[in-house]
Amino acid sequence: MLALIGFVVALGGASALLLLGEWRWMILAFAIQSAGVGLIAWTMVPAGIAAVETLSGWFAGAAIAVSVLRASAPLPEEATAPANGIFRGLALLMILVAVGSLQPDIGALLGGPPSQVAFAASSLAGAGFLILGLTEQPLRTALGLLTALQGFELAYLWSERSLLVIALLAAVNLAVALACTYLNAVESQSPGQERRG
Repeated sequence: MLALIGFVVALGGASALLLLGEWRWMILAFAIQSAGVGLIAWTMVPAGIAAVETLSGWFAGAAIAVSVLRASAPLPEEATAPANGIFRGLALLMILVAVGSLQPDIGALLGGPPSQVAFAASSLAGAGFLILGLTEQPLRTALGLLTALQGFELAYLWSERSLLVIALLAAVNLAVALACTYLNAVESQSPGQERRG
């Protein structure tokens, strides 16, 4: 039951991250998604390790939020025309249908985790790659990459429960957040260039 609640929370956060255009709401959606990932991880590992999964996502989101707040130019909202939202929603639905139809094969490929964990890991990775494919804005790109990494972490957490590996994956999350802060700083200081989302 906890994995199902975590899946709904994580997928809700990933969906909001895909559909929202204002950066504050995107950071909040990523924080909610990270809480869902922690709930799913809690079904496989002790609570302390699951908390590390959640906290690494929250710290990465906080680092990105601080970088956006310190930028000299405010981030523009990404265009959220109704057709754009419908397209993104249908693309996410297609990914969920594809993951659902490939579920037995994906579960066997990942080493036989519970079906909720395999579906959540694959859905998060697919949503993250969809976000990566639909934008070039550094903030949204970083959050899409972190979403894909959270899906990978869930899949990998089933087969490898070493604390060192979990710490290294958390460090990768923070490194991606720091790279986003650097790209955001460079983009905000480049004169005369128009931002695109």
